[in-house]
Amino acid sequence: MSSVFLFGAGASFGSGNCYPEPPPLGNGQNGLFKKLQERGRFVASIANPLADLFINNFEEGMAEFYSTRESEAPAILREMSLYFSGFQSLEGNLYKELIKFIAATKHQVVFATTNYDLLIEHSICQLGYRVEYRGLPVSKNSFSVLKIHGSCNFLPSMDAKLTNCSFSYGGEGDPPRVLKILDAPVRAAQPYEVIEFCKEEDSIAPAIAMYIKGKGVMFCNNYILQQREFWKESVFKAKKIFVIGLRVNAEDEHIWQTLASSKAQLLYVGVNEKENFEDWKKETRRKNAHWIANRFDEAMPIIKRHLR
Repeated sequence: MSSVFLFGAGASFGSGNCYPEPPPLGNGQNGLFKKLQERGRFVASIANPLADLFINNFEEGMAEFYSTRESEAPAILREMSLYFSGFQSLEGNLYKELIKFIAATKHQVVFATTNYDLLIEHSICQLGYRVEYRGLPVSKNSFSVLKIHGSCNFLPSMDAKLTNCSFSYGGEGDPPRVLKILDAPVRAAQPYEVIEFCKEEDSIAPAIAMYIKGKGVMFCNNYILQQREFWKESVFKAKKIFVIGLRVNAEDEHIWQTLASSKAQLLYVGVNEKENFEDWKKETRRKNAHWIANRFDEAMPIIKRHLR
């Protein structure tokens, strides 16, 4: 039997020592939108009142932006990918600590994440292991990593190049239905390749989900759907599931409905989310599920005890 870890933005934010800093959370004056604006590219041109909406709630801001300016959405996706490709885990980072512990115990684990950053992959590779973007089993000295909302390094692999293209369908729906523009194979690129791609391309973007309800994917949607299938299979095979730093949001059915259907022991870590988690448990009648800590660092000794 295996264990599954599901990490959200709060896990990367609370993972500790990172270069150049821990990745931001989605909302607030120090959140993702402000960090993107500070870089002085396309996002910096988004003005109020839309900018304030992004700051207060990135998901609502993105939904409003996409419903009115969907042809410009790839530009935001490129800037997000470019930004998230720059983060690295340093010594003392909790992802590294967890991977070291798991490698020593030889426990079978699947790492799943909703994050676009590469902190998990960087930690694995820095410790001398390999990454496989699939469920178990994986090759010797490899770790299973599933990016269920895509990843900044998931680049469309095509022989042709699209330039000066604009994609628009009217932004229908509430929230708007995400247009599936391109279905192509994906190659997992190195950070320097992500930088080159995001600076050179003017029409497409890496395979990352739109940060709105449903988490639809504009580019290489089928590849991300496969990641989500690996995730579901892993959850149903798991003995234990650890959810760290992910807000309880029942609207993300591919996550929370899957967790509700699992019979595995579920251990949850989230700042100010205990009440929401308990409400979700009650509504779904989820058994054997427990809130264990506010933060990643507080949860680490508890996680280790469970893995032993």
